[in-house]
Amino acid sequence: MEGLPLVCFERHVKLLWAAVETCRANRDGALSWLEASLQVPALVRQAPVVCAYAQRRKGELIGGAEGLALVEQADAYVRSRGVKNPACTARLYGPGELGSV
Repeated sequence: MEGLPLVCFERHVKLLWAAVETCRANRDGALSWLEASLQVPALVRQAPVVCAYAQRRKGELIGGAEGLALVEQADAYVRSRGVKNPACTARLYGPGELGSV
């Protein structure tokens, strides 16, 4: 999937890999992919809701006060865009639970 000539898929590929690593219980790998997805300039500019979901997933994996702050910030943003249940819709962009496979 990597190396596709369509840059518009770059963020989705990185989020997909983060989900795969989450399911594999590879927290560090998932965080690495999430951080990479947050570094894609097009993601930040053109898909801020997707960016918020990546940030939310990162917060869930980090945990603690820092992670909670990321989750709350992401949730506040997507709620401002009309999302009623950020936790539920976040699963569309970052499926999987840590160690689910």
